[in-house]
Amino acid sequence: MKQNLCLMAMVLLACTLIATSSAAAVDFSVVWNKTYGGPDANDSAYALLQQPGGRGYLFAGDTGSFGAGERDAWVVNLTGTGDERWNRTFGGGEADTARALISTTDGNYLFAGSLTYVTRGTRKDTDVWVVKFDPRGEIVWNRTFGGAEVNASAYAAAETRDGGYVVAGTVAPWGSPATNILVFKLNASGGEEWRRIFGEPGVSDAAYSVAETSDGNIAVAGSTESFGAFATDVWVTKLDPAGNEVWNRTFGGPENDTGRALVATPDGGLVFAGSYMSRDAANRTEDDALVVKMGPDGGVVWNWTYGDAETNESAEAIIATADGGYLFVGESGKDPAGGDAWVVKLDSTGGVEGSITVGGANPGDRAASVVQVSNVEYAFAGTFNATEKDGAVETDAWVVKLSVQPQAVPKPPEKPPKPPKVWPPKPRPTPTVAPASIGDFVWNDTNTDGIQNPGEPGLEGVNVTLLDTEHRKIATTETGADGRYLFANLMPGDYIVEFVPPEGMVFTTLDAGDDDTRDSDANRTTGMTEKITLKAGEKQVWWDAGLIVPQPEITGQVDGRTWIDANEDGIQDGDEPGLPGASVTLYHTNDTPANATTTGEAGTYLFTGLPQGDYYLVFGLPEGYTFTAADQGSDDTLDSDADPATGRTENFTLTRDETEVTRDAGAVPERATIGDFVWNDTDANGIQDDGEPGFGGVTMRLLDAEGSPVTDDAGTALEATTGDDGRYALQGRVGQTYILEFVLPEGVAFTTPNAGDDPLDSDADPETGRTGPFELTGDDLTRDAGVVVEAPPPLEPGIVTGTAWDDTNANGARDAGEPGIPGLGVELVGADGAPAGTTTTGDDGGYTFNVDEPGTYLLRFTLPEGFGFTAPGSGSDVDPATGTTDTFDVALSGTVTRNAGLVEVVPEEEGTPPVEETMTPEETPITPEETETGEQPPPADLNVTPGEAETGEVV
Repeated sequence: MKQNLCLMAMVLLACTLIATSSAAAVDFSVVWNKTYGGPDANDSAYALLQQPGGRGYLFAGDTGSFGAGERDAWVVNLTGTGDERWNRTFGGGEADTARALISTTDGNYLFAGSLTYVTRGTRKDTDVWVVKFDPRGEIVWNRTFGGAEVNASAYAAAETRDGGYVVAGTVAPWGSPATNILVFKLNASGGEEWRRIFGEPGVSDAAYSVAETSDGNIAVAGSTESFGAFATDVWVTKLDPAGNEVWNRTFGGPENDTGRALVATPDGGLVFAGSYMSRDAANRTEDDALVVKMGPDGGVVWNWTYGDAETNESAEAIIATADGGYLFVGESGKDPAGGDAWVVKLDSTGGVEGSITVGGANPGDRAASVVQVSNVEYAFAGTFNATEKDGAVETDAWVVKLSVQPQAVPKPPEKPPKPPKVWPPKPRPTPTVAPASIGDFVWNDTNTDGIQNPGEPGLEGVNVTLLDTEHRKIATTETGADGRYLFANLMPGDYIVEFVPPEGMVFTTLDAGDDDTRDSDANRTTGMTEKITLKAGEKQVWWDAGLIVPQPEITGQVDGRTWIDANEDGIQDGDEPGLPGASVTLYHTNDTPANATTTGEAGTYLFTGLPQGDYYLVFGLPEGYTFTAADQGSDDTLDSDADPATGRTENFTLTRDETEVTRDAGAVPERATIGDFVWNDTDANGIQDDGEPGFGGVTMRLLDAEGSPVTDDAGTALEATTGDDGRYALQGRVGQTYILEFVLPEGVAFTTPNAGDDPLDSDADPETGRTGPFELTGDDLTRDAGVVVEAPPPLEPGIVTGTAWDDTNANGARDAGEPGIPGLGVELVGADGAPAGTTTTGDDGGYTFNVDEPGTYLLRFTLPEGFGFTAPGSGSDVDPATGTTDTFDVALSGTVTRNAGLVEVVPEEEGTPPVEETMTPEETPITPEETETGEQPPPADLNVTPGEAETGEVV
């Protein structure tokens, strides 16, 4: 955007001030021009207004000719022909000014500028000064804004649709030349609603214009060194009604550019005017006027620069005209000391319709503000260089009325000639001293708080005397039916107001609260105010007196207790102790302290001898405690009354009928972390050595000092388990005593405790897994445990066992009374088909093999004569066709059970060949490798241990 603007400006230098083809050319002529000021002094006009109904004009500026100070703010009321009706000066003994002037919707006026005053002997401070005055020039209110260590000035003001005002200017640390942009919002009575500051330290930024946009937002224009890309750039920002930034834009080229004025457009956009600086090949700089049209979103609609070669021009003010175009005023000239006032009429797209320069013999005349008087008339105000030949520099305020007429023949494309530099005699305003006044209110302070509250009535007939500083009477009056009084038409000077209370009443508290317009200013003993300094035209109507009917002295007390809410339920339980050492401060509701104490050993406090009134308490807890939840439960005598965030109670009242108030505060210790490491002590030295890893899966239990589990609000025991990195964390309460219990998984044991420095050793007792009791004073990450992994016991041989029994009922299951079959051959066969062991069943039919080599096996049972195998599945594991079991896996220390059920074989009838029960190797599920003859290798020798139930040992 900046580059585009810079290029546009360079292109336009050769053709500015040329009426475009779409612009209707007009001629300007001077209707009248007049200057205002005294001799041998400097006076200026910065802002001009047309009065309603065509009654004339008001201009605001500053004057060195009139007033009490080095320079005073100045407002002059003119007729429609520029003759003075009245003038008012405002200010103190230093340099004061009015830079902006607006009319208000209530028929009054407001100016904004700066007020300078002396502090600390010779130091001069400057504040923003905002004054609202009526059509006669009488002050309605005046306010200053700044700070103890800053200087602030206002250059612009605008009324907002809520009846308030927005003011813009600059602010800087005292003594610093670098300024920031200052924007603040006032309500209708001048109270500050918000304040915003823009800029960076050490560089300068300024706001020169402010306006409310058609969408209700606020636009500000000025210059910036903080946010632009070059030396000084134009800066425009849009704020919402609360002062929050909507957008901001900067414009400019490599040199110094500034925005001096802006006007809101009906489409929600803006047009701003200012100056744009360029530098030629000879390194000479030149200023041109700059006008930019912006859309509602801050985008550029069009932008133009205006000026002649080797001439400096600037735009100081711009207005939207009734025909949809614009008109700006400023200065144009070749002299480095300044030029003449310059007026340029534009169409709606920025095309030039006509222009005029107006000035005297001396350089340095310029227009600063402009209004449209009618469809064909305008008036501008500014400064005229009235310096006499060889005399001291003298400037005057200046107002010029112009008319415009359409050109009969289009003019050639060059700047219109300047008018003759001959001026009629200047009308000199007659200095007058604006009358001042003092007021305003005496009221019945029914609640005795020293502040004028809604509904508190004024007091009629109270005697009020105006005194000088020697206490000599100047005037006396009485308050009216509404409690008001006024001393008017006063000369500037120092005064004191004395109030005389009616019988039976005394004065209320002096200077209560922070709003000087609503407090009581009468000394409670003398009834007099402090010294009041009145300036010319000043209206100080905030000198008030509150009166009360004294009550018989009835005192009350406030007591209560701070306690440790051990179960954190917000309710005082019978066994919960008091908390000593808590601070308790009693305040009046106007935020002034009434008394303070600390709680005793039992946590109690007491304030006695308290007058009736409204109060509140603020509790402060000892270090390591926070407030419990307030207002828990249904019994207000047992809950906590302190706001957990602030420690403040709600307001309460001591009255004649309620003289004792109890307020309590519950406290809970602050939480802290307990941790944090369980490690594998691989060298079993009890120290966390480098490289020793954390150990996961260890459970930590938080116990109280008695060894009982600590629970949360739901009654769940507080536990944690270490992760793979061995870390854990539990939360405890500061000030409480705890024991930590480590619970190990199987196969590990605790290392030696307390073997070194506390952060690196093990704290767990090897027998109990518990630490010693410790008080939690803050985060404690030193509670560690070292573990050593125990060697596993040697593995026992695997066991293959079972029973052979006589299945007498042939049902496949071993029923009660069915006997074992002794002497039955059993062979254990490996996965390769080779025998791994043989044995015979004992007297009870049982057998056992001890297997030293884990692997896959099966069993082969040998049938005795006259028996066959029962059906498998219910109790027998042997295939009747093969005499073998299915394969099974045997592990060390493991046990496998396989049983065999046998049934007697009934002989066939005579003549029938007997069935041969002999098994062939081919029927075996696991077939060992056969020899070439088809026969199996002979079985391995078995080591059979004799016994009642013989056991086969695998060789």
